[in-house]
Amino acid sequence: MPLWSAYTLDRQVESSSIPPTLSDCLRPDGRVPEANSQKCSDYKPEMDISHGFLHPPNFNRSALEQFDSLITSNLVPMYKEFLRIWNYLNKVLLVKYSLERNGINVVTGPIFDYNYDGHVDAQDQIQSYVGATKIPIPTHYFMVLTNCNNTMETPLTCTGNLDVLSFIIPHRPDNTESCADTRPDEEWVEERLKAHAARVRDVELLTGLDFYQDRKQLLTEILQLKTLLPTFETTVN
Repeated sequence: MPLWSAYTLDRQVESSSIPPTLSDCLRPDGRVPEANSQKCSDYKPEMDISHGFLHPPNFNRSALEQFDSLITSNLVPMYKEFLRIWNYLNKVLLVKYSLERNGINVVTGPIFDYNYDGHVDAQDQIQSYVGATKIPIPTHYFMVLTNCNNTMETPLTCTGNLDVLSFIIPHRPDNTESCADTRPDEEWVEERLKAHAARVRDVELLTGLDFYQDRKQLLTEILQLKTLLPTFETTVN
């Protein structure tokens, strides 16, 4: 399974500008040996876990381009209830953030922290798998959103400082944390994300990744970016 995926989402006018995902077109990734490749049959209908995409295929504009992401190496296991969060995040919130920030760079992937020590687990510490397969079930998913501090520039053309918004979202089989059973997604998903905002440094410790390595910026500025904990204003009625 993929450990991370990175892409840039240009400024979107509205969510309706995102085309639907093609269905029933998943294909194996020829770069991955068959023995190590996931299959749709690994996910049984009676299970409470299914699969999601790290890179949403419909973020590619044409049907032909969608095939670049409709591959087994883009699949990750996700509880069916967690997919409510993931789908709303990709279909609505990323579009919203790209509009507000003039495009965003997205890095996302699974986290394995079964012993809750805040550091990436070794292989022998992973405790849950999809059915009888060797597909490990993540304890969390992360998402790091980076944009240019000067929103007149895009992430790809940014010559100044960066802004970042990052989340570490618990991967759970239900949404009782948000009492979400009878609530529409727009009432609770973004609230849940904000409750699990994190530092980029936290993501690094939990994944082994190292962000902004090639950034031509002062080391002190990069360290400040990595250790920033996002905060949000709350409206009290």
